[in-house]
Amino acid sequence: MTKFNYSFQRILDLKESEKEFAKNQMAYAVKLQEEGRQKVATILNKILHAEEMKKEKATERGYP
Repeated sequence: MTKFNYSFQRILDLKESEKEFAKNQMAYAVKLQEEGRQKVATILNKILHAEEMKKEKATERGYP
């Protein structure tokens, strides 16, 4: 097997390093996106629950 020219091998190593870095960044971005979706879902559930409680109190007081 032939050995690569040093400069060419260095370029390949840098590209591999960049790929690994990009994969890590993508994984982190996906994680942040999922956390954001979960926070939005939690906030939406709290809002819906508050609206339900508001309606229940209104019906208890006789308001339509």
